[in-house]
This record gives sequence, structure tokens and C-alpha cells, in this order.
Amino acid sequence: MKAYTEALDIIKRKFDDEVYDLGKKVREEVILPVCKQHKLRYVQGMGRFFFSRGDKTYGDASDNMSAALREVLTPIFELLNSEVYDNQVLGYYVDDVDLAKRKKL
Repeated sequence: MKAYTEALDIIKRKFDDEVYDLGKKVREEVILPVCKQHKLRYVQGMGRFFFSRGDKTYGDASDNMSAALREVLTPIFELLNSEVYDNQVLGYYVDDVDLAKRKKL
């Protein structure tokens, strides 16, 4: 039985590694350009993710935002809310983007 549980652990690790790789790609190709263009921050952690600008937080496309920003963020929220597996969505695998911190480095 141990061989089967070990095999399953290997499969899960490979799957998680691929999801994290996809999260890195989404961050670089989708989230980072949108954050730069619209002066947004992207934060994920503690089972949630959101964009923010100043004191405004956008946790989904229904939050109070301009029509132009909603048009940009709606497909991104749909992507980030794509289920990876039970109670886990892609947005949890996309690292933060904080352009203010990047400039300080």
C-alpha cells in the first residue's frame, strides 16, 4: 500500500508544481501588465486575492469600480477564480504584485 500512497504523493507534487508554474506565467503575462497600466496592486493570501489602488480594494468585478476598469478586470477575475481543485482557485497561486515595492528595490 505504501507504494501507492508514495506514487500519489509524487503525482500531487507534480500537479502542484505545474499549477505554481502557471501562476508565475499568469502573474508575468496578465497581472503585472494590468497592474502597471492601471496603477494597481495585486495581493493574495489567507484564502483570498484582490486588486487595490490607494484605499480602494477590488475583490471581484462587481465591486465599485469604473466601467473601463470593470471591463479589464472581469475576464481576469474569471481566470483567477478558475478552480484548480476543491476550494482552491488559480488566484491563490499567483504571487503579489506591488509596483511601489519593486521601485524601492
